Amino acid sequence: MMAGASYLDVAVLFGVSKETVFSILWQVVDAINSAAEVGPFFFPQSEDECTRQAAEWEVRK
Repeated sequence: MMAGASYLDVAVLFGVSKETVFSILWQVVDAINSAAEVGPFFFPQSEDECTRQAAEWEVRK
């Protein structure tokens, strides 16, 4: 889960089923990925991709 919480802890805390926890989790992930300010996450796999990603973030400042 986001921020390291267990889905079981979240389900018990809010009194919902694990299916509900995951349904809401994916709604949050989809909302984040759809936000123009954030967009889908990209995980660089090489040093060149890391450099390119850093340059893109620098432009966003």
